[in-house]
Amino acid sequence: MGLFNMQNFSAKELERMSQGLPPWETMSFACGGWLQFYLFGVGKALQDCKLDKGVKYAGCSAGSLAAVGLTLEGDFDLAIKYCNETCLPLAYERYTGLFRLSEYVTGCLKSHLIQKFDEKKLENGALQVAVTRLPFLTAERVTVHESKEDLIDTLLASCAAFPFALMVRRKGKWYIDGGLSDFQPIMDENTVTVSPFYFSNCDIKPSRYIPLWWALVPPKDADTVQWIYNLGYDDCLEYIRSRGIPLTVKPKSSSGYINSSSHPYDTPKVVSMHRFLGYDVNKITNNSITFIMDLFLLVLLVLLWKPLALCLIYLELWVKIIVLSVTYSLKAAFTRSMKFARKVDRTVNRYASEKFESNKQWLREQHDDLWDCIRCAYSLSLFLRFVSGRPSSVELRKHDQLARISVLYRVFRHII
Repeated sequence: MGLFNMQNFSAKELERMSQGLPPWETMSFACGGWLQFYLFGVGKALQDCKLDKGVKYAGCSAGSLAAVGLTLEGDFDLAIKYCNETCLPLAYERYTGLFRLSEYVTGCLKSHLIQKFDEKKLENGALQVAVTRLPFLTAERVTVHESKEDLIDTLLASCAAFPFALMVRRKGKWYIDGGLSDFQPIMDENTVTVSPFYFSNCDIKPSRYIPLWWALVPPKDADTVQWIYNLGYDDCLEYIRSRGIPLTVKPKSSSGYINSSSHPYDTPKVVSMHRFLGYDVNKITNNSITFIMDLFLLVLLVLLWKPLALCLIYLELWVKIIVLSVTYSLKAAFTRSMKFARKVDRTVNRYASEKFESNKQWLREQHDDLWDCIRCAYSLSLFLRFVSGRPSSVELRKHDQLARISVLYRVFRHII
């Protein structure tokens, strides 16, 4: 693995790395729809850096395709080529094109991701696929894959994003998209998480803005698909560097895996309709149309979307404050009763003592979350965003706290 700072790793991680394995034992890929392109880029980077072996993978929906590709040494480059040359043209040429996702997934799986099917590689829970069983949307994890056909059925069930894909009947039961019940499957407390959504709290996520609707309606342009793929590759490399793991290979600049920010549509910190919708402004010949669209977007942002986003963020903060206050009070009362019981009865068993210590730790964490919510709710810099006009490029003072505790802040931070 080369030279690295031993202080960054535990003894178990150092032992794994001495064997040529990545320090992590488990990795999870989230739901993503057509943003599978980003997940495939992450998978390709792990393969190139030889950090894909000796890891148990979990995946949901599009994430299950990346997970199986890593487990069975799939070819992500060819998968992207298949999407660009086959799937996207069919999706836009036929009036039912966007609703035939199962067909595209099957073709991609058989041709490029599971050609090296080997039951031994799938033993001992090496691949966990999240599915949702009907009719009560029950979450299930499939860990045993009896044959290649059974594996395909499981993956199709995980990717059954109705109505874009058909519901799947597997072993006498009906299944729908795994993302409905297990959006980010976690295997243990050290699972490395990957998501194609920029607002997620995952270890590896887009460092650039990617329009969310590309998950449902993919971009037509092959260059844009390649840009998303490259971004996943670059973000994975950055995560590897951040962990202090030396790269075993130098990324090939000729393959286009670097300089992801060069895509024509991606103009950070600029209010532009082409970035918001995700298209290349250079393809619009009439500059006046571009100007009118950008002005319209700015008016919408200032007068409607930004105030609405801020109100929703405040609503979320105050709901959390109320919920955390109630749960903290109840748990604190229960913990005090346990403390009193320990004083009265010295014969309290070990389990009760461990439960008491666990409750104390939980209370400390809840206390910290509660105060972070209160501080953010009374943050002057957040309140001033109501009167700051266009979206500000200056980071909020409470950015770190807000990004941790507020899902809506992570979603809307680009427009406030």
